[in-house]
Amino acid sequence: MLDFNHVPYIHPKTFLPLMSKRTETGDPSPEHAVVPDTLVAQSFASRMPLKIQRFPWHDMVQRYGEGDEYHNLFLFPNVNFISVGGLVFLVQQFDPLAPNRTQVRFTLMTAKENRRIAALPAILRGHLRSEVDVLYEDLGHLEALQANLHDGSPRVRHGQYEQRLMSFARVYKQLLDGDTA
Repeated sequence: MLDFNHVPYIHPKTFLPLMSKRTETGDPSPEHAVVPDTLVAQSFASRMPLKIQRFPWHDMVQRYGEGDEYHNLFLFPNVNFISVGGLVFLVQQFDPLAPNRTQVRFTLMTAKENRRIAALPAILRGHLRSEVDVLYEDLGHLEALQANLHDGSPRVRHGQYEQRLMSFARVYKQLLDGDTA
């Protein structure tokens, strides 16, 4: 995570209470840092401690990794992979349809079951509702920002993300064009 103010200011009700402490686990690299031309280097991979409430179903799955951590990895410019404590995994896909409209697809799953979890649909539904709440917080701010954009607007800057986003776009375009050198 390069923007350490994002969670406290955008998600104070949903995500902030789950953080164990405010940590800076990302790489706040200089504005013009060179990022290798590989997708894995472009992924913004990050992790942070997370308060995960214990539930009986946790013992019914093969947890991935150890510890209560939130892992976040960008797979493509519009696809995000998240692991919540190695218990729940989420793939988020954002497909822009128009400047003011985005199709969002969530794919949610738990770690591999050791035995059948009868309440699995309810568990996944609860996690999905939480993810949708977080999404709506993001959308509210993004739509407010976008509402003020027009042809005469100054160039948009992404702060600490600017160079990384430009680098990702360059590498992604190279791969789409078939340039693997």
